[in-house]
Amino acid sequence: MTVNDLKVTWYGERGIVNSIVVGLQRAGVSNAIALLNAIQWANGVGQSWISKIQSIELIVEVGCSHFGNPDLIMVCRTDEERPYCIFIEAKVIGYEDSAKSNKTGIDNNKQFNSSINGQLSLKYRMALALSQWNDSIKHLIEPNCILEAYKKPFSDDGQNNNGLNDQRKKPRRLIKQGVLNLLRNAGLKALPLSQFRFVALTWDSKAYFENDDFHQSEYRPLFLDMDGNECWKSILGQVGWVGFSKLNEPQIVKHLGEDFTNACKTMLEGPEPARIEGEDFELIGNTPSSKDDHNKFEEIIKAIAKDNSEVIYNGEGNKIPGVLTIKAKHRSKGRIKVVLETARVGGREVLDVFLGVSASMGKRTWAGYPFDECRYIQKKDFRYIFRTRKLPSDLKEAEEIIHSVIDDFIGDNREPDLK
Repeated sequence: MTVNDLKVTWYGERGIVNSIVVGLQRAGVSNAIALLNAIQWANGVGQSWISKIQSIELIVEVGCSHFGNPDLIMVCRTDEERPYCIFIEAKVIGYEDSAKSNKTGIDNNKQFNSSINGQLSLKYRMALALSQWNDSIKHLIEPNCILEAYKKPFSDDGQNNNGLNDQRKKPRRLIKQGVLNLLRNAGLKALPLSQFRFVALTWDSKAYFENDDFHQSEYRPLFLDMDGNECWKSILGQVGWVGFSKLNEPQIVKHLGEDFTNACKTMLEGPEPARIEGEDFELIGNTPSSKDDHNKFEEIIKAIAKDNSEVIYNGEGNKIPGVLTIKAKHRSKGRIKVVLETARVGGREVLDVFLGVSASMGKRTWAGYPFDECRYIQKKDFRYIFRTRKLPSDLKEAEEIIHSVIDDFIGDNREPDLK
């Protein structure tokens, strides 16, 4: 056997990050700089220090205890005395699909710290702890005032008193000596907060913070200063985003190589979600249907979920009048929804029922049925685009279509096109 007979296949989010690390290690500093220049910063300004990088240390998914396990830490050294530290958190879904509401917070949602905004918030808290770490502090511990600030509920009243309902009794900390030594040797001990960067790598077509009012979104990362005040506007130059589409551009992907593109194929339908033409989509889901009709379709979906281990009806859609949500296993984390609308025709109420599949899936036909009309469901700050099909009024026929589309959705194993 020769070395050429040995093949490695990376899978999943971790696999994609590992393939990036292997590609960067092989490509060297100059090509890593090209990747860093692809990052879009929330203040709209590039980072001049990136072109001056002389060396880079990559720290992959190190266990940082209460601060989580950052997917990738890039410690970049220039001719300056102190390094720059970039935390990168990767998601093979879109930002909005991963984000959890700050109103729910940490104590009421055990999955919050696994969301993209939860992870970025934790890495910011870790950076604060690192900036305060000195010889008088044996372990890495966040300042008590930071814990007290994040203990507050998220009120979003514009009065700078937001928190994430983090009801820990003691500040977050890291005591494992091996990891502390690693961070110390990387030059992160007492590193000023201004040297840190917080970057999301997501499956999106544009940066999550591009909307002018994102700083008011309940899905934003929450960055609080030592006085408990939110510092989103002052930290914009330290917050970044890069999409998988950017990493698939020729000048970058040629250095990341086949390991990266093959790893992406295991999880992504393409470099970015399918582009949807136009913006004037009809809003659905805001007109309550009759309770009886709603219950009939809810029972259909529950029955389908009961008979199929890969289908979940979680009731999430009930938060939006007339919308039922189905979750089915698929690598792209797409959604299927049943939307019930009532309309007045000739003086009487008529029920219309639509089946919708996430438009980001990139398909117009499911189980042989065309889904031609694009509509969106507005949920809080996010607009979810669906390709929809009107269902027949006969419940049995409607159930057969829903069944068939779900089966096609689960069994959709098309080879993704990453060209």
